[in-house]
Amino acid sequence: MCSANPHISAETGFAQGFQEKKHPWSPDLRSEAYRIVQRKIAPSDQSSELPAKIRAGKIGPWDIKASGELAGKSLLKWLGRIDREKPFFAFLNYMEAHRPWVPPVEYRRRVLSEDEVERSYEVNRSLTKLWRYTFGVESYTNDELEIMAGRYEATIAELDDLLRDLIETLDAEGFLENTVVVVTSDHGEHLCEKNLLDHQYSLYEPLLRVPLVLYYPKRIDPGRESGPVMTHDLFRTLHELAAVGLPAALAERGTSLLAPDVERERVCECLGVFSSPYPTVLAVSPHWDPTPWEREIRAVYLDSLKLIRWSDGEERLFRIEKDPEEKEDVAEELEEEKDRLEEALAAWAAALDEAEPSKGPGPVFTEAQRGMLEALGYLHDGREDEETAGVPEDTAAPDERDRNGGKAAVSIEERDE
Repeated sequence: MCSANPHISAETGFAQGFQEKKHPWSPDLRSEAYRIVQRKIAPSDQSSELPAKIRAGKIGPWDIKASGELAGKSLLKWLGRIDREKPFFAFLNYMEAHRPWVPPVEYRRRVLSEDEVERSYEVNRSLTKLWRYTFGVESYTNDELEIMAGRYEATIAELDDLLRDLIETLDAEGFLENTVVVVTSDHGEHLCEKNLLDHQYSLYEPLLRVPLVLYYPKRIDPGRESGPVMTHDLFRTLHELAAVGLPAALAERGTSLLAPDVERERVCECLGVFSSPYPTVLAVSPHWDPTPWEREIRAVYLDSLKLIRWSDGEERLFRIEKDPEEKEDVAEELEEEKDRLEEALAAWAAALDEAEPSKGPGPVFTEAQRGMLEALGYLHDGREDEETAGVPEDTAAPDERDRNGGKAAVSIEERDE
């Protein structure tokens, strides 16, 4: 496992079953990760909190996550040590397209003019401004939003090159001959649609429509699949491709992407209330009311329709094929169809298994782990920022020294101040 996401790490329990776990903040990688991110920061960069942290050399795992080349290097190094006659499974989590977005200048130049490149280091995308915009307290100009969108496109271009280089190397080394490759994402990104930025408080299309690419020429022909699928289906699909039987209790979960069911419904949910941005906004706008944002969301797709339902009872229905930007709510016009989707959503929710309570004492969280869970909405009354919570506690190791006699190259802090 090579993950640059502090939420998907050995420290958070997601490395079970992996022989090797690597992160940018791993002791043997963190100084190189720092240097990679440092090279991406222009001297004049004032677009987020990150440049000041990098210049100070006092950073945490969230600050060095945009060092994706280390994932490929770590994977290839590991592959060089394993028995090539035995099957392997590897998971890589890149974070270049996660805020604050620091693509190198050459990628910015692919999508922005030279003047826009310069301004991309100036447009304020700090957490304070980002959330004040999302909550309707402050605004950006159209030009600023276009420049931010260009920065995001530049990070995608950088990711494309990282993946291309990795795939080409795996091919040259003979690892692709009998290997299933899956490229996907856990969510998309709002770029001011519905007046939203980042990837919270929504189940609209910009967050749900993500890439899903499968490569395995022995079983999968080149082409596009237009049938309704979910990333949830990967579990069953990979078992089938690897000829590994599923436990009986999981045999019916998901749909194999080798034979997608065109009649199926698709569902998604956002059941945690993401409250960590509130203090950031309330500090400068004490009269702002966060209540409208404190609700859970579920959505269901069926045929050409999509229903979004909030926990306070609000519902919106869209003809998603004709209206992919979700501009026209047709809930009143198509009341029977809305009721049908409501029933499908309720049936799906009712079918979810409830986990049996664990016997014995419950888990004991460190302060950092508790902060991370609160920030994600999994524990009550979270009030910490996503990027200052969840820092693994055991990464606070002695400073790494340079070769010239002991000057600290970078200090990895447990928590950002």
